[in-house]
Amino acid sequence: MEPVGLAHVALPVSDLEQTRGFYSGVLGLAEAPDRPDFGVPGAWFVLGSDQVHVMALGPVSPDRRQHFAIEVTDAEAVAAELEAKGVEVHRSAYFPGAGRQVFIADPDGHQIELNQPERPPLR
Repeated sequence: MEPVGLAHVALPVSDLEQTRGFYSGVLGLAEAPDRPDFGVPGAWFVLGSDQVHVMALGPVSPDRRQHFAIEVTDAEAVAAELEAKGVEVHRSAYFPGAGRQVFIADPDGHQIELNQPERPPLR
């Protein structure tokens, strides 16, 4: 096996329109127009060369210990921008080697880390 990268993260959601508003309106991700009809309402959001897939599957109970991370260039500026939009932001203590980290939750409670690495950006 020769992995070449992460293709997407898939999340169950309870309210597709509320989720669209969050990922598009709050995080600023573009919605991919070419999602096939899988027989379940959902959406794909573009994140660099990767995607975040959401599927409206009814009530959701995410495990707060799980998360996915989005790389950012300035975690504190992103945190301030999100707070101005009314998003609750949790700043992590600084851990050498982990970079700067802030955490938010989507409307269903899925945890999202916004990470400013201590290395050059991946892209």
